[in-house]
Amino acid sequence: MKKIPLMLVDDDSLMVNDLKTMVDWDALGFKIICSAANGKKALSLFQQHLPPLVITDISMPIMDGLDLTDHIMSVRPDTYVLILTSYDDFDFARRVLRSGAKDYILKNELTPATLTEKLTHIYSHMAFEDMETYQSKRALLREYFQVPKSRGLPKNLEVWNSRRLYYFILSPALPLSLPKDDTAISGTVSGLYHALKNMVTVTYRMPILFYFGNFVVMGIMPNQPMLNKEHYQKHLIRQMGFYLSDFMPESRAVFYCRKSRTLDEIRDDLHTLRPLLHFYTLLPSDTPLELDELKRQPVMRQPQAPPSLGLSGKSITPESLKKMLRDYLTPIINGRDAEGLISFHSNTCSYFESLCENRLSFGNNYFYRGLDEYLDFLADAYMSSLEALHLQSRAKYSMSVRNAMDFILRQCSNSNLTIEKVAENVGFSAGRLSVLFKTETGQTINKYLTDVRIDMAINLLENSNYKIYEIAEMVGYKSSQYFSQIFYQKTGRRPIDYRKIPD
Repeated sequence: MKKIPLMLVDDDSLMVNDLKTMVDWDALGFKIICSAANGKKALSLFQQHLPPLVITDISMPIMDGLDLTDHIMSVRPDTYVLILTSYDDFDFARRVLRSGAKDYILKNELTPATLTEKLTHIYSHMAFEDMETYQSKRALLREYFQVPKSRGLPKNLEVWNSRRLYYFILSPALPLSLPKDDTAISGTVSGLYHALKNMVTVTYRMPILFYFGNFVVMGIMPNQPMLNKEHYQKHLIRQMGFYLSDFMPESRAVFYCRKSRTLDEIRDDLHTLRPLLHFYTLLPSDTPLELDELKRQPVMRQPQAPPSLGLSGKSITPESLKKMLRDYLTPIINGRDAEGLISFHSNTCSYFESLCENRLSFGNNYFYRGLDEYLDFLADAYMSSLEALHLQSRAKYSMSVRNAMDFILRQCSNSNLTIEKVAENVGFSAGRLSVLFKTETGQTINKYLTDVRIDMAINLLENSNYKIYEIAEMVGYKSSQYFSQIFYQKTGRRPIDYRKIPD
């Protein structure tokens, strides 16, 4: 057995002697190479010997155990630090883990049996990290999971396939601008992998943990029989959330198996469910998803509408736009159509960019925490496009007139909007603004407001299912009858005609 070098640190010499004789270090696979009575001396010894394992007390003079850990992490981040402490509470546990230490053990529970158990887990963890052993198997696992289902299991993995484990599959949320689900920012996936590694390699016996594409695959065998599998899995998911919130606060999709599986079985599941997993990484759910439940969810491709969605640069309130987009996206979301969602996003962003003559770019790498957040993005993008377009078309106007136009666009759905309120917003008297506005634009403020409202109403009539009286209220008219009169005066058609005979 390969011996792992370690250093003991404690200002109590009796404790150091007790540790040296409490267990058979050699039989457990360890070799004590040095010891220190305070953090400052320990750091000096660490820099000389670089032991991969450090067992240290937390309360010491000159430099305590957590400060020592901080310094060790800056020198060799992969060092395994085990804290000896008398504290036992949740806040302390979080503090220990944030310092970079991997685990802690209570002094009042320190016995030959508990120390042996802890060291056994540590040895498993460090063997897991051995470049000559686990890394080669991890590469085989990646290759095996990327090939078609018909490919057989490599001989080096047959022993692992005999174990039935409880699997969890995690992926960072992916931006909609990515064309395929197996293309991801490697650093994000690697960060997710390393955050999980700190948890599972200490807590569970011989876990399987690797990543391929944008997925991290984790298989664990509980350390004791499970009386309630569902409760246990929920507990583990909460535990993962605790680790990941500290190390990786970004949004992620989590999938799990209610029943244990072999490597072959989980590989087959991943290939079968790949389109669904792809969809849920684009708009990740806050709730972990069970793989057998996903098998009952069909993927249904949806026909694509023209990129403009009938907007054509017309004025529309953000809420009305989001309602229109939600109506269109609902079949795509219900059909779990990842390719349709990506296509819609690409076409819509391209349209928004062309609308403002490419003054703005919306081909981004952002990810969205659900449909509502995505709709907010789309509404903001469209409004930004209109604003850029309007700025260009109104460049000849003074700043005061442009500000008045912007205020009218934002407030046109307010039935109580008056010239006085517009003037107050730009810092002018109503009379002065009216003259300036008419001089520069050739029309009155009231006419401009009416044009904006009717333009918005036409857009809603053509692209939504709202009733006419609802549209009247949405564009700032309290009376649907008065709205219809104004509408006819401006367009020569009744509101209902826009639904009977589309343009």
